[in-house]
This record gives sequence, structure tokens and C-alpha cells, in this order.
Amino acid sequence: MTNHYHLLLEIEHGLSDGMRALNGGFACYTNVRNGVDGHLFRNRFWCELIEDEARYLQTARYIVLNPIRAGLCRTPEAWSWSSYRACAGLEFAPDYLAADHLLRCFGASPAAARHAYRTFVHDGIEQA
Repeated sequence: MTNHYHLLLEIEHGLSDGMRALNGGFACYTNVRNGVDGHLFRNRFWCELIEDEARYLQTARYIVLNPIRAGLCRTPEAWSWSSYRACAGLEFAPDYLAADHLLRCFGASPAAARHAYRTFVHDGIEQA
């Protein structure tokens, strides 16, 4: 996304401290790299508690389809800044991405789960 990002996190406590570290660290890095200073992110983060699997899955799909809604790409595979490619089995998942946690919602075997995940996401493109 050009002006924001989405995260789907499982946390026990400390969201504000974690977001301050993430955004503050990235802002410092970006400012040094570009020779500027000041705020990089205008607004405070927004969060919503997800309490059931249906909402969890809808949120995961919303996030990977957001670049399509924004007109930045035509398919989720085309957006390299997303977890979609790793969850769909198109590339390796980085250590920090809990792809297995999401994929367990779609099937017992990795291949079946990835296929069901890809179908689930693509079925949402018309709604995007």
C-alpha cells in the first residue's frame, strides 16, 4: 500500500509498545536513508479484536486483497509486499509469518490447505 499497511497479529499484551517500536524504528531508518526528519506516520494505529475464526479468515482475505481494491495490482500473486505468496505456496514464508496457523484453517495437508486458501482468496476478488 502506498500510505498504510495491515497486520494480523496474535498478541498477549503490549500492542502499543510493539507498534511504537515498529513504526518508530521504521521511521528512523527511513528518515536516515532519505536524509529527512520528522513524522513518517500521521495517525496512530487502529486495532480490532478478532474473536472467532470466521472474522479471522475474512480479515486475512481483506488484507491480501487490499492492493487490488487500491488499484495497485490485478491479482494477489502480483503484490510482492503481502503474505499471500507465502501462504499460497508460491514462495517460502519468512520466519516471522505464521502461515501454518492460517493454513490449518483450510485443511490438514499442506497442499490441500494452500489450494483451499488460494480458492478462498480468489473467491473474494469480486467483492474487493
